[in-house]
Amino acid sequence: MNLPFRTQVDIWALGVLCYEFLVGNPPFEGHGRKDTYKNITSGNLSFPIWVSLASRDLISMILNVDPSKRISLKDIRKHTWINRHREMEKKLLKVFDKYKVWEKELRARYAEYAQKLEEEEAKGKQKGKAPAPGQALKKEVKVNSRSVSSP
Repeated sequence: MNLPFRTQVDIWALGVLCYEFLVGNPPFEGHGRKDTYKNITSGNLSFPIWVSLASRDLISMILNVDPSKRISLKDIRKHTWINRHREMEKKLLKVFDKYKVWEKELRARYAEYAQKLEEEEAKGKQKGKAPAPGQALKKEVKVNSRSVSSP
């Protein structure tokens, strides 16, 4: 098949990668080179039972042996399986944004708490008193290559 390469080849490669990411093996793997080549040229594609119907549908359309019948990139972007995961990504990003806000708030509260502990410790030293039993001493801890004070 000495045909010129077109975007259909890239789409085919995308299908192979999608299959391998989901399944963990190449899509047309056989018991040897001849068997694998036969599976590729015949379009003999099988999926494990745990692969969703939507992903099977998309990958089967991407790995269509006939390049003229292969799904286009534009249609891949519109496919149900892609859109379902795009929506999940949007929801996850919203959750992560909330955690970022919570993290900032918690760090601010902790900074206030650490400041109060320092002030109480300083007052105790001025009066010549030892820290109260059970009172934690402040330590410097590295978190994500930043110094963070902890009680």
